[in-house]
Amino acid sequence: MIGQFQLLLLLSLCLKSVHSRALLNDDGDIELAASAASIGIEASSLHAASQSTGFAVPRLVEILRRDADAAIIDGALRYTCRRGGNSSRLTRQAQLLRGAVEGVTTANLTADSEDTQVPLTEAAVFKLHSRPTASRIAFLQFKGCTTEGTAWNTAKNSDTSAATINTPRFQNDGNGNTFTAAELKAIVTIWRGVASDYAIWDIDITTEEPPAAKLERSSNKDTEYGMRVCIGGLPDWPKYEGKGNPDNTPAGLAFVGSFGLVVAPTADPSQIYKDLFVFAGGLTTKATMEAISHELGHTLGLSHDGLATSAGTFEYYSGPDVGLTTEYSVAGGRITLPQYPWAPIMGTGAEAQYTQWNNGNYGNLEPGGTPNNPQDDISIISSYLPLLPDEAGDSDATAVAVCSIGTCTPSAADPKRVQAVVQAVANSGTDKDYFSFVAAAAGPVTIRVDYVPGFSQLESVEVMGLGPTDVTIQYLRNDLRLDVSFSGRVAVQKPSQGLMDTSDTFTATLPAAGTYIFYVMPTTRVSSSPPLNLPTNYGMIGEYTLTVDYPGTRAVPPPTPSPSPPPAQNCKASTNCNPSSFCSGCSCSNTLSGPATCKCAATEGFGRGVYQAKPACLWALAATEGVNWTNPTSLGVFSAKANSLVRLPFAISACPTSDKKIIKTISIQPLPAGSPALAACTKTPPAAKPLTAAAAGELGKPQVCVGRKGYFVFRASLPAGQPAGKCYMLRAVLTDGRALTGTLQVLAK
Repeated sequence: MIGQFQLLLLLSLCLKSVHSRALLNDDGDIELAASAASIGIEASSLHAASQSTGFAVPRLVEILRRDADAAIIDGALRYTCRRGGNSSRLTRQAQLLRGAVEGVTTANLTADSEDTQVPLTEAAVFKLHSRPTASRIAFLQFKGCTTEGTAWNTAKNSDTSAATINTPRFQNDGNGNTFTAAELKAIVTIWRGVASDYAIWDIDITTEEPPAAKLERSSNKDTEYGMRVCIGGLPDWPKYEGKGNPDNTPAGLAFVGSFGLVVAPTADPSQIYKDLFVFAGGLTTKATMEAISHELGHTLGLSHDGLATSAGTFEYYSGPDVGLTTEYSVAGGRITLPQYPWAPIMGTGAEAQYTQWNNGNYGNLEPGGTPNNPQDDISIISSYLPLLPDEAGDSDATAVAVCSIGTCTPSAADPKRVQAVVQAVANSGTDKDYFSFVAAAAGPVTIRVDYVPGFSQLESVEVMGLGPTDVTIQYLRNDLRLDVSFSGRVAVQKPSQGLMDTSDTFTATLPAAGTYIFYVMPTTRVSSSPPLNLPTNYGMIGEYTLTVDYPGTRAVPPPTPSPSPPPAQNCKASTNCNPSSFCSGCSCSNTLSGPATCKCAATEGFGRGVYQAKPACLWALAATEGVNWTNPTSLGVFSAKANSLVRLPFAISACPTSDKKIIKTISIQPLPAGSPALAACTKTPPAAKPLTAAAAGELGKPQVCVGRKGYFVFRASLPAGQPAGKCYMLRAVLTDGRALTGTLQVLAK
């Protein structure tokens, strides 16, 4: 039998209801009437659809002839794209390698993604933001939606029309009352995947419900608006034909070009185009993730990417089959599943590893046909959403020092080396990001590039004669692969790459001390064994993290201690101020450059100091009861049970404002060999202060500060392979760049 993988197809129904407009009485009428007659519709409806979508009449006629799921109803272009639609590949077929069975097919099961950074509580999962300061918002509503008073409700002759449209809440385990841990995991994975697809634009992909006013655009001057994405089970619409049957249900519905449309206070409901829908019932986490990015793309003006072949046109391009496979052990033998490397987001990417925006270029990996849609996805989306500025330089002359935009600390492995960590975004497939660093001596340098981490999904393989067998399949969640080169005569050793890698490490040898410039740029090479290049670098965009390890402590200036806050001072106009370090009243043209003034508020616990060789406002540490915080490089001695949630206390002269964080990260590391703390802990356990236990829900807001005291919540997780019952180094990195260390005695659970 054919498995249920066809349910993974990214299908969409796009509807935009518009009023017909009177046609001009000129030669254009004759051409319009002829075009309408050729496809059997009224000229007024064709004209109205052209006006609403912005598509020229010839393009509309081409779409209607090409796509069986497309139709114009009530002067609107509508895609009625059912599951099992016209895709260039219907299902992933498993092939038996060994075992006493005749054959296998595949079907999807509950997803099981591993996102451990977010606590699996509703309080935490429904407060996720990709860019909380952005004025454009895509709200992923998993709790169910009620849609009333919109064009969805008023559309004539449409199975969507109903006074009230209810979208059930998201679920993938059959329990409709509460969100299970598996469902919360899936929601986090979906959110991260969609955020990765839209990482180059200034839009907040969020699971936290915003006020209605932040989604509606009241006028062209209103710059704060967005779209609600209703993500749930099968729809319960009164006029929906075949409701309750997944095979008769679209995977998604969206108005084309509806993002940012103005909604006047007295607007007719037929002119209100809010909400889009993704029906996740029967879809895996991967398919749901891709469907959301796909449908949101429709609201930003995009249509489908298909494949034209000698046998006809496929409306949804699934990507090429290049012969890659992965083996899995199952009951009764071993099977192999195809590995599909790439697909366009506006096609169907539920089985592909890299899903990217496209411009009508499928490269030479698809011998069976040619692209049928030349639309420039990134350019079209950028007409709706502002592109983020490039944080890095674009030439040797504008290279950005890694220690000026990242965090630089002595390397944990060798304090004579520097480790710089920089977070950045590749803004286009041709974007070169230039960085620099100062090496104090000759020696090796490593540059590691980390991408958005992948996830796994539990799927069921139907083995004929044995029944369903669970298989955990890995998927990528990033759209990016980068190459690293140095400016000048420094050769770079390239890593051996695999399709499923989520990081690449490059190495080089520096011939002498001095300033070095390197750059990263997108590459289509995603695997060296077997060699594989994606069709195009056009969609190679997104977030990445650089970790640069090089010789030289000179690039890490020690912070200036501030044992007690001095009176408020102003930086001289000719100096530089760093507003990222709890600066109150800063007025800066740039974070670390340009003339600026900086007032350091002593009442908030800040004093003037030096950070990365620049004048800055630094948080002044004060003593906590029973804990040595008076030395700005020492945390004190604590104890905690292994893997428990605990509170690390701190005290300051006054709490900072709520949006100012004190501690950026906390980690537990082995104590350096020969350290006094290690020797003392080995002989006699020190008089450690037990850390107070914290509740799981506190991870959602890890910093608490009231008056002059506060605490930071973290999990006492041991390094891999390290036992409990020993002392470790407790390392806290402050947001002003300083690293404080102490001793933590980790007890058995």
